[in-house]
Amino acid sequence: MNAKAPSFVPPGTNSNPPKKRQQKKRNKNVDQVARGFNELNLDGSTDKKGRVSLNHLLSFSFPERQEEPMPVLRKSKATSYQPFNKERFINANFRFMLNASGNYMYQLSDPDINFDWDTIEQVLISSSESQSCPICLSPPNAARVTKCGHIYCLPCILHYLALRENQKRLWRKCPICWDSIYETDLKPVRIMKPYAVADHRSATVGMASLACGVTEGDRIDMTLMQRANHTTLAFPLSDTWPLPPNVIYNYIKPDTPIIPWHFTPGAMEFARFMLASPDYLEAEYRRDCIELKDAMNDAKGWGSTEEIAYIEKSEQMVRQKIKQLKLTTNEVQLAVQTWDMIFEAVIKYSKKNGKAPTIMQRTEEAPQAYEQSHEETQLTQQRTHQNAPATDFYFYQAVDGQHVYLHPLDIRILKHEFGEYEQFPHTLQVQATSVQESTLTEDLRKKCKYLGHLPLACDVTFLEINVKEIVSSQTMAVFQQELSSRVKKRKDKERREDQKRKQAETKQKLHVAKEHETERQMMENDPFFSMYRPALSHQESEDQLSLALSESASMASTPTLAEESAPSGPRTVWGTKQVVSREEEMSYESNDWADHIVINKSQRKRRGRK
Repeated sequence: MNAKAPSFVPPGTNSNPPKKRQQKKRNKNVDQVARGFNELNLDGSTDKKGRVSLNHLLSFSFPERQEEPMPVLRKSKATSYQPFNKERFINANFRFMLNASGNYMYQLSDPDINFDWDTIEQVLISSSESQSCPICLSPPNAARVTKCGHIYCLPCILHYLALRENQKRLWRKCPICWDSIYETDLKPVRIMKPYAVADHRSATVGMASLACGVTEGDRIDMTLMQRANHTTLAFPLSDTWPLPPNVIYNYIKPDTPIIPWHFTPGAMEFARFMLASPDYLEAEYRRDCIELKDAMNDAKGWGSTEEIAYIEKSEQMVRQKIKQLKLTTNEVQLAVQTWDMIFEAVIKYSKKNGKAPTIMQRTEEAPQAYEQSHEETQLTQQRTHQNAPATDFYFYQAVDGQHVYLHPLDIRILKHEFGEYEQFPHTLQVQATSVQESTLTEDLRKKCKYLGHLPLACDVTFLEINVKEIVSSQTMAVFQQELSSRVKKRKDKERREDQKRKQAETKQKLHVAKEHETERQMMENDPFFSMYRPALSHQESEDQLSLALSESASMASTPTLAEESAPSGPRTVWGTKQVVSREEEMSYESNDWADHIVINKSQRKRRGRK
């Protein structure tokens, strides 16, 4: 039988099962009802499935669906917090002697770009405090600085690196910050002592002014600085700066960048980086050799045999550096000679054109200072550059290169007095009336555009000075309101700081008192601490004394049974029993309880003999 043959269906029968016929009939009735609803619907609205709303028959309708509101994007608050970065700290607070063969075009235009550590020949650090090696706690001999910014003696750090556990490793962790130290990363250091403060009182230096060494009332020597808009080079305005273009172009190409050398006038105090000549580096290494010889003599005198080997190794390293300096190329020597010739030509050009710096010396009376400044201003107007670009920045800075600047309001007062920045006195000796320390940020750099040559995170100090010694009374009258407002703001700030300090002290006292009260309650509630209870006050002691006297008087008037049975003895003026000695007390006591005890010594001796 063929399985694929169609099944036989008798004629006159329906092939669809009864359930499917009922489903089709039911669907047909639903369609008819839906058509009827469509005819009754007033607005004729149906959904996608053909269903009709009957809400109009009930006088009811759903409210329109509201759209979800758009989320409000809140602006994130700008924060000035930045994580500590050692490279940024070193770039902001140190100055560098660089290899003359390197390319520093980017650092010349952007102060925030770090230097390649391999191109650094020496690190300059300005500090009024005497430095000491963290290992030997003595002034560093042949001082070297690590890449993390810590200063050590060269023999001490070599000895420390030699004591590493794994001799295959070329590095060891810094003993202060635990950063990696390599022997090849050690750089020579030169400490620069500040000298801008004329009347420096070291005994009265406060903690708030240790960074710059300037306190209120000190007199500071300041110089007028000039910086072009397109560069980070800022030097004192003098007969050698800014360099005349017609003189420079006679010796170098127009597109050659001007990078200062260590012998550039003002570079050792104000340049953030400069090129080091071989002669300068050789002189610094010779100084290290002298210090190492002194350290060798001290080590032999003290009998420190362990240090002698590392001092000898340090001397070998320094001599090796001196030998490398003698292999310098002719291009470096030619560049040094060229810049020597340029500065000689600039000095001759300045003398020929009558350029001479104006000087504002310290005077005791304000009118004389005013007359002297105006006389020097008239001379300066004849000698200044007539074609100086308007984009140059002029500002006052401490003569020793510290980041100490005049307050912007004082600059405005001087500009009102002298007219143009080029006409300012080249040097000033001012008295500080207020010292404000800050750290350079993007906001501060935008407000004080003349500080655009400083890297971020650099510590700066603004001075408010006594301008009465420099400007006239007419100028003081113009800015009298602003000066009074500045003094008021400063006093308000000091008052707020005092209030915060007092509040903090009061809060601390309350906290300590609360702890003492809690401890006292604990001791009173715990019988174990009863011996540590605080002493009673004077009034409480007097009350307890009067209570004790009254109780003793009542007890004296009504003697107890023990007192009646006890033998009579000496009494006090209050009628109480006087305290007697031990011998008298023993005489008063009865010994009836021991009468039955008899000791026979002879019997005890007999027993012993037996």
